[in-house]
Amino acid sequence: MLVEEVSMKTLLRLVVLCLAAPAGVVLAQDKATQEKPMVSQDPLSTWNKFAYARVKDMLLKSAEKMDIEHTKTSKADLIAALNTAFAYCDKAYGGMTDATAVQTIKLFGNDAPRLSALTVNNMHDLEHYGNLATYMRMKSIVPPSSEQQQAPAQPAKK
Repeated sequence: MLVEEVSMKTLLRLVVLCLAAPAGVVLAQDKATQEKPMVSQDPLSTWNKFAYARVKDMLLKSAEKMDIEHTKTSKADLIAALNTAFAYCDKAYGGMTDATAVQTIKLFGNDAPRLSALTVNNMHDLEHYGNLATYMRMKSIVPPSSEQQQAPAQPAKK
């Protein structure tokens, strides 16, 4: 039981850290770009924002379902840390448009489109969510991605 609690605590700390790192790359590259209002005709960045919102929702719901009250970090502390990490990421996703998405940045030492940093963030978050989903199933908890979902509203096409 103690090993399981320590492993879960370590996993959740890693998830919080990994959520913020790729988004930090985007924020650090061009802070002025982040302050522009979102353009509604941005299919690339809109889809990435949609993917981010989905994984963000699943991670928060997972944290709410987990029984981690027996560790040194309370559930409330974990959810607060996730919300802080997501608030940081929200700035990076919120400022992305298709015009800024194709700007070149350095990512892992190479030139890449700005959108790549957020795509990597989404993929990385989903990897960690996969670990959480496995752990939840081991504990007989239904992961949020397996719950009945209402289809989110899609942006109107013009």
